[in-house]
Amino acid sequence: MMKNIDSMLNVVCGLLLFRYSTAFVQTPLMPITLMPITSRAPPVMSRSLVRLFDQPNRLAEVYKLKNDFFVLRHGQSEANVERVISSDPATDSYGLTNIGKMQGKQAAKEICELCNNYKSYSGICILTSNFQRAVETACFVESAAKYHAYCPVQGSAGGGAKNEATFLPDDRLRERGFGSFDGTSDANYARVWDEDLKDSSHEIEGVESVDSVMARITELVQACEAQWTNHLVVLVGHHDVLQILQVACFKEPGTEHRRVQALATGEVRALDLVLGRPN
Repeated sequence: MMKNIDSMLNVVCGLLLFRYSTAFVQTPLMPITLMPITSRAPPVMSRSLVRLFDQPNRLAEVYKLKNDFFVLRHGQSEANVERVISSDPATDSYGLTNIGKMQGKQAAKEICELCNNYKSYSGICILTSNFQRAVETACFVESAAKYHAYCPVQGSAGGGAKNEATFLPDDRLRERGFGSFDGTSDANYARVWDEDLKDSSHEIEGVESVDSVMARITELVQACEAQWTNHLVVLVGHHDVLQILQVACFKEPGTEHRRVQALATGEVRALDLVLGRPN
């Protein structure tokens, strides 16, 4: 009886092996690892692409720039001295103090030295917030660069047009909107920054979110990269906006912008793309 069972099993196994071997011969281009297709999981987007589409940093996947970027915080303003928040373009009337003008001239000198001594640039591009204190600071840079920089100043007319401003006002560099805190004591900055640490998308009291600022300022860097190559690009702006840009370049979340060393009024600082915050 056992011999009969063994014989029957051998016959069955032989038939099965013949069936499957025949199937493989008939379909040599259908690897078994792809069968059955209906049971395969749908493709999953890579983590890098998920981050790219799910956060406001337009530089999140960028690790090399065609231009050298330097941020410049405007010189000391009348609003700084009066300790008042001025973030509404419609009511902007705060220019530079005498100290602020001196800081603007010093910053202009530093930028010309960078242009002449750092490397051979094809030109200087000066972009500024349209707030009065930033425009006045940019004017010092533009004036000095025209006469002391060994490369053309690029502007709305391509540079070189006599008596025509060659800096570019850009709304993406404007002051962060502080909502109902505008016109109040600058002590209220701390209230906003405390919320920034918790949530970069918050808009408490009508404040512009960190995410919104990061999106517009990194978009500006993208636009500069698309337009120029081998230029020294100066971005003249405001404290929060430039802090948020730096943290974007560090590839860190917007909630961390207060952990970056604060820019002093009139300070020039190189903008570097890095994988993490430098030591």
